[in-house]
Amino acid sequence: MTRGPISRSLAIRSRVALGVFTLLAIGSLAFQLRILWPADDDGHIVNLAGRQRMLSQRVALSVAQLDAGVAADDRAAASVQLAADVAEMRRALTTLAPPADGPASPLRTHYHAAEDGLAAANQRYLDQADTVLATFRQAGAAPPDQRAAMLAHARPMLAKLDHAVTLFEEAGQDRLSQLAELCVGLFLFSIAALVGVEFTVLRPSIAHLRHSEAHEEEELAERADRERRERFATQLTSGMEMLDTEADVFSLFERALADLDHQRPTELLLADSSEAHLRVAAVHPQEGGPRCSVETPFQCPAVRSGRAATFPSSTALDACPRLAARGTACSAHCVPMTFMGRALGVLHRTGPLGVVPSAEESDQIEVLSGALGARLGSIRAIAKVQLQASTDPLTGLHNRRSLQEAFLRRRHARQGRPHAVALADLDHFKRLNDTHGHDTGDRALATFSRCLRTVVGERGIVGRLGGEEFAIVLDGMDRAEATPLLDAIRTELAAQLASSDLPAFTVSIGVCDQSQAQGLDAMLRLADAALYRAKGAGRDRVVPADLALDSEDGAAAPPQSLAV
Repeated sequence: MTRGPISRSLAIRSRVALGVFTLLAIGSLAFQLRILWPADDDGHIVNLAGRQRMLSQRVALSVAQLDAGVAADDRAAASVQLAADVAEMRRALTTLAPPADGPASPLRTHYHAAEDGLAAANQRYLDQADTVLATFRQAGAAPPDQRAAMLAHARPMLAKLDHAVTLFEEAGQDRLSQLAELCVGLFLFSIAALVGVEFTVLRPSIAHLRHSEAHEEEELAERADRERRERFATQLTSGMEMLDTEADVFSLFERALADLDHQRPTELLLADSSEAHLRVAAVHPQEGGPRCSVETPFQCPAVRSGRAATFPSSTALDACPRLAARGTACSAHCVPMTFMGRALGVLHRTGPLGVVPSAEESDQIEVLSGALGARLGSIRAIAKVQLQASTDPLTGLHNRRSLQEAFLRRRHARQGRPHAVALADLDHFKRLNDTHGHDTGDRALATFSRCLRTVVGERGIVGRLGGEEFAIVLDGMDRAEATPLLDAIRTELAAQLASSDLPAFTVSIGVCDQSQAQGLDAMLRLADAALYRAKGAGRDRVVPADLALDSEDGAAAPPQSLAV
């Protein structure tokens, strides 16, 4: 993981603090050793002084035994001991060199002083001892005056030896004092260093760790929110993909609203196929809808801008005017619903005054609006394609295939009831096209189609078979009952032509019922034969089929066959 500037700074501070403590430990150890370890061989001097004191006393005792009054054997033993002790004391004097140039300890100065030092006093004492020993060896005894001189030299030397011990003890006390001061200084310095580490390393580290933990918790919370939103979007999209009707989509939309944590009055305002009007298509199952008064898509500011709009207060100057007109102060959140850039509607929500949706809530609503728009747009696009595939593009009536499908769908509803099938054909339509042009011909076909829809309505189904030929299926009536209705089509055509700039034209119709033939294909052939007779009888009339006249051998050729 790449470290940030704060982590690098803390790492540098930690290394510096560790280095300072290491140097402090090494320095304090060296200083303590320097204090505890006697400087300039002071300890050796003291040990030597102690040894010299003992030897000097023994030398004095041996000199005292060199008296003539002492037995000869004792004097001889004393002289041997005296010689040995003197030799040892002289060797000891050579073990310590005099101090070099520069400062020396008080003990070494006391020992090596030129005139009154311990070494000089010791040397004088040994010289006197050598004199006594030489006299004894010549005369066999030491005279009293020499022994007295020995004692005279011994007293100051012993005093200097004692002073050397005193100096060493004082030096030891000084070292202990320095050590105590060092310990106090080290303690205070350690406290200061720890305080410095606390403020330069530990506190920033703790703050950094807390910040990292808080940042990690925020990331975990954001990840959980993101996963929850993604799961909501995935489930919503999967659920929408399984739906085929707008009613099912609205039902799933209401269920999704109920599952959300935030409960607000919510409604879906959906545009109709003309995109000129909005209607309430679905509302929150528990909270209901706010009942927005917007009537057209582009009266809605959110739809016009193509972006979600949030209004914290309906009384604000920049609030939607339809919010202010409600009287009760509130907040609102409006999300446009689009499909491939086209406005399908708006998802409108209200809440308490000043309470706007959270970021998560807004995301969920926008996801819901997006999924809803995508599915409704797809359903409408599929329906439009299916409608285009099942209708005649010029007249909007059923084409051949969809007429057959509609006839079969209605078969179960008319069991045991009569039904009639008529075939209508515009008279002299080719002459109208050739004389006035194909545009006039198309307008004539559209006008006749309106007449059919106006007169037939819900009593049957109407389709264009091709050219100027139309088929009519009438439920609940036989050919005799159907004839007046078909005549009404001719009357309606004449009335519409009278109020238009189209040239006059008429229609001939042949009709049969289920008692004469079974199945749409057979009934159309029979109706076509009756239509042929209507043409032969002068056109502009309705002629019922007659099995005696309209047989398979009739003069009229049957229309193009339809699948049964």
